[in-house]
Amino acid sequence: MKTQTNFKITLTTILFTVASISGYMIGQTSSITEDNRDNKQATYYKYVSPENTWTTVGYSWIDNSYGSHRFRFSADSVFFEGQWYFQFQGTGSEHGDNWGNIGLFREENGVVYGITRSEERIFMDFNLEIGDRITIPYLDFVDSFEYIVVGIDTIELLDGSLRKRLLLDCYQWQDEGFEVYFVEGLGSMGAYIGHIGCFLDVHEALLCFYNNDEMLYTNPNFNGCWITSVTDIHSQGINIYPNPTTDFLIIEFDDALATEITFKVYDYTGKLIRNFNNAGYQSHYRLQVSELTAGFYYLTWEMNGEPFVYHFVVGE
Repeated sequence: MKTQTNFKITLTTILFTVASISGYMIGQTSSITEDNRDNKQATYYKYVSPENTWTTVGYSWIDNSYGSHRFRFSADSVFFEGQWYFQFQGTGSEHGDNWGNIGLFREENGVVYGITRSEERIFMDFNLEIGDRITIPYLDFVDSFEYIVVGIDTIELLDGSLRKRLLLDCYQWQDEGFEVYFVEGLGSMGAYIGHIGCFLDVHEALLCFYNNDEMLYTNPNFNGCWITSVTDIHSQGINIYPNPTTDFLIIEFDDALATEITFKVYDYTGKLIRNFNNAGYQSHYRLQVSELTAGFYYLTWEMNGEPFVYHFVVGE
């Protein structure tokens, strides 16, 4: 009888342990209080999880317009240099079509690691305390930016769950007041976690956050979870594909252009990357973009005195 009782206790312990581990791995949501968060008994919510999706809105200084993107982690993990990573993906499609791979990320003990320039770097540490510094790399670019934690608090999401929130100030430009929030499980409130930089002229914001297709956050400063760019190129008789791309972009016009045309490609920060000078009297153009690193870009041109901007994704 004693043996049977011990067996039940052991089995119960095993089942409880497995359930606890499973809850941690999937980043399950539950309502918690400030007290048990202070006592470190709260559920930890993972950022790097295929169950999370985001929509963001970015401001283009090129054409003074706003446009949205959608992000997620792929369901399949990737083995690289002895570690398992999830592929971070993005699309400019409102309905989540045509995903492009942007980078590899993993998360361990509250620390988010990513691969940039074939090297693993720390992109966020949710264990930081006030006064701690962290150097955040800019995904697939040489730049890194140093931040200092200036505030820590807790926010409540739509499902009642509480998340730790870090307020980071750009250390180089503290007098300029460039700050960004990082929220446990959500990442950055200003842009996706691999594109955080001390750029005062780049405006990006999280619109909505979903876990298992349940909306847990919506930005009170915007109306809705998707904002369409003002320029509708299709209504102008222009077709651009594929998007995302890895090799080239095809630009098709309904009518051949009577003059030369220059296509310009800018990166996410607004830096001019390349000019494509093309002869006129054509309706079909092919731009080679295979040398660009994975990420989001702007394609711009001018036609009949009117500027056009197209957002496209270069995948891996």
